[in-house]
Amino acid sequence: MPRTGAGRPPWLWSLVCTAAFLVVYVTAVRWGPGQWLDAKVLGWAQALGVGPAATWLPFLARSVLPIVLATLVFLASVGAIGERRWLSVVIAVLVAVLPVLLSPVLRDHILTRPQHGEGYGYAFNTFPSTHVVVVGSLIAALSIVLDSHPGWLGWLIIPAVLFVMVGNVVGHAHRPSDVIGSVLLVGALYGLFAPWLSRSSRPRNGLRDRDPM
Repeated sequence: MPRTGAGRPPWLWSLVCTAAFLVVYVTAVRWGPGQWLDAKVLGWAQALGVGPAATWLPFLARSVLPIVLATLVFLASVGAIGERRWLSVVIAVLVAVLPVLLSPVLRDHILTRPQHGEGYGYAFNTFPSTHVVVVGSLIAALSIVLDSHPGWLGWLIIPAVLFVMVGNVVGHAHRPSDVIGSVLLVGALYGLFAPWLSRSSRPRNGLRDRDPM
């Protein structure tokens, strides 16, 4: 997840992601031409799932990657607890759990999808994708509980996010707008908790609970 410096307050990051989430929802989910384009991109994306890729891409993205990330978060959290970085662990848990709880509520009970024409994908709303939210939330949590940013973290974040997005679109599990909205949802909620991360960098009893963001 991006670092929120003094010139870019965390609430601004949350506001930008929230606004972008709403723009994607209005233009790609509720607007007729947006639905049409979303369905077209969904169809084009199936070209990536040729042969065995049509099976293993969705499987790896939706089943394997979340387990791998959850394991990494657990191990990093154990290390953080051993170093008494309690606040980092609590914030990581909130960032990992709350978006996953909010996603199905938004999709199934708050956000609606009008039908503007046939052939525009599913008849029901699939925005946002909880599978993508799970991966995004775990990546955000991992970046929080790590004591510092190791070199491999930057190489993990972008490929993992792109992989889970593609893996959920290939195989018709989700529309492109669903996966984009999911990443923005995680970013918006992360921005709400980011201000607390600076508090975890204050030394207490000779120990420093450093902010890894």
